[in-house]
Amino acid sequence: MRIRFVLPFLILISIILNQPALCQSPENLLKNGDFESGEIFPEAWERPDRLTVFLVKEPSPSNPENKCLKMDTDVYMTDWEKRKKEMEKNLDTLPWTKTPTKGKKYNTIGGNNGVSLYSDPIPVETGTTYTLSLDVKSHQTSGTPKIFVKGYTLHKGRMREIYKTYLNCRFKGTDWQHFEQNFHPTSRTPRVTEMRVMIFSYWPPGEYRFDNIQVFK
Repeated sequence: MRIRFVLPFLILISIILNQPALCQSPENLLKNGDFESGEIFPEAWERPDRLTVFLVKEPSPSNPENKCLKMDTDVYMTDWEKRKKEMEKNLDTLPWTKTPTKGKKYNTIGGNNGVSLYSDPIPVETGTTYTLSLDVKSHQTSGTPKIFVKGYTLHKGRMREIYKTYLNCRFKGTDWQHFEQNFHPTSRTPRVTEMRVMIFSYWPPGEYRFDNIQVFK
């Protein structure tokens, strides 16, 4: 009698253990998309200049030590250009406090080039559709930062950009808001072999925060 009941139970357990986890989150192909790795600089990303781009703490209910990436586009172009030249000579040069801005602010970085930061490269699988997702927050009530994904191929000994898409993060209010979008880097550009995420903020000048950036299949 016991065997009759135990055997079907064992078969059921075996089936469950060999099934893929239905509730398992997809693997994030973007390294350190939550910005938790790194103290002053986020690992697996370009080095922030600490004048317009910063790794900062952003406590959450579940993690008082949570970190995110902050971009400040309310910085004069002259300050940004000076800082850029300093870092070209020495990446370890310490930043200074930005000059307070005033007026219509068309002469800020937000009114001109915008602020950007690139991730490390991510290998691309031909024929695969990916999803880009992230959370965005700002002290402003509106804005449209963008998250680009750029695809590259080797051409004449160097990696050349041949693909680009972006996600418009048009937010309203000052709370964290979630955005996501599917993309297919090899549908029309099959030679793409790797991609990079680029965070981009510009107008209106102010602070923007980014967290939980993911790229998954």
